[in-house]
Amino acid sequence: MLCSAQLPRALALVGRHGPHQPECQTRPTAQGYDRAATARQSRAGGRKGIGKAWNGVCAWPRRFFMVTVEVCMPAMGLNHYNLRAPRRLMEELRSFYCDVVGLIPGARPPFGSFGYWLYAGGQPILHLSEARPGTPPGAGAVSTFDHAAFTCSGRADFEHKLTGLGIAFTTARVPGTTQVQLFISDPAGNGVELNFATEDA
Repeated sequence: MLCSAQLPRALALVGRHGPHQPECQTRPTAQGYDRAATARQSRAGGRKGIGKAWNGVCAWPRRFFMVTVEVCMPAMGLNHYNLRAPRRLMEELRSFYCDVVGLIPGARPPFGSFGYWLYAGGQPILHLSEARPGTPPGAGAVSTFDHAAFTCSGRADFEHKLTGLGIAFTTARVPGTTQVQLFISDPAGNGVELNFATEDA
């Protein structure tokens, strides 16, 4: 089948070579498509990109060109996000995300730059990377980043911990759900949401 990204090229080819007469008036089998496509390709002198080259998924019944389009595989989830900062700030970020948020430092491949992978639920969801000396983080970029959210439990314990550490937080609720959100900021000023499934989670 054709990926949706290939459809414009397919339509361009049709516009170049014109519509084709039907090989039959009923919907053929996959083998029928192949036979018809081979015949078309032979009559056309071996034109590339039409018929059998598309594995028999194209037909032109009643002078209309029809393409079966398959949507490209979508993303399956968020793998991780990365924060890049000078070494001193990166160490502050590591302490914050481990001691406050509750992430766990773990294995990291031997990259050329220094950094940490912080885990939650067995997955390295936050990467911390050291910025090269003299290179400001995100140089030249206009950021629209607002916050990252972490699924949490034990809301009362979190609020007690934040209060004891002197970390300011605000509370919000997701309309139409039982979710409660605590919003804080990390040492670099990035927004962080601690998300609890229920009021007393």
